[in-house]
Amino acid sequence: MTTSGTSLPTLSVGIVDDEELGRTCVRSALREVPGVEITVEAGTAAEAARQLALHRPMVLFLDVRLPDGDGFAILSELPRDYVPYLVIVTAHQDHALTAYEVLASEYVLKPFTNQRIRDAIERARRRAVGSDLAELVGPGEDITPPSAAPPAREAAPTPARRMAIREGDRRFYLSLADVDRFEAKGNLIRVHSRHGVHEVRMTIRELMAHVDPSAFLRIHRSTVIRIGAVKEIQPWFGGDYIVLLLDGTQLRLSRTYREEAFRLFR
Repeated sequence: MTTSGTSLPTLSVGIVDDEELGRTCVRSALREVPGVEITVEAGTAAEAARQLALHRPMVLFLDVRLPDGDGFAILSELPRDYVPYLVIVTAHQDHALTAYEVLASEYVLKPFTNQRIRDAIERARRRAVGSDLAELVGPGEDITPPSAAPPAREAAPTPARRMAIREGDRRFYLSLADVDRFEAKGNLIRVHSRHGVHEVRMTIRELMAHVDPSAFLRIHRSTVIRIGAVKEIQPWFGGDYIVLLLDGTQLRLSRTYREEAFRLFR
């Protein structure tokens, strides 16, 4: 579905917050954004679970603390085939790790600017149309305009130590220390670990925002490796290089990320 007179896909949005002011702030931030339709508003966990299962909005702005339950608990009640673009909106920094473990796409701290919410919507829209713009940014770059930078209090969360994996009816947590590499495949990432290969729905850029930069290195637009899994970097033909992992896997080292790799392994 698209908006009239434009090719932008219409994004259905859900807002779950026990405070009317909180819902109003998100709603106001979205008022001037084209192609957005708010289909769910709820102030309790029970009402949110009912409405979300019924309307299934593509983007969900979810507060963590609700009067009748934990906002994260709502997610476990949703249909298994319904996976919204999840934006955690909270006044508390200490939920960042849990947000990552439930595969939240973004973590927004209150009070937030209207632009912060609009940026989240635009990233959700790019996900909806399958754009790989977020995969093309180089090391240290950011596709968010400088004027839309989050407030200083929205510091990067503590690096995650594990990640949630969903495989059919099974859900488990995988220690990042057991991961050798991540490889992007469209809107999915294949996680290669000592326990096998798994898939999670996120982008490389979202992944890099949560892992420890001293433990993981991006070597290609679609590849991230655990530094501890590297055996050596070898010169290849035509001035190229490959990264050789301890398990024998050979991966191309992109020129974009070569300087950082050489700095770490010199």
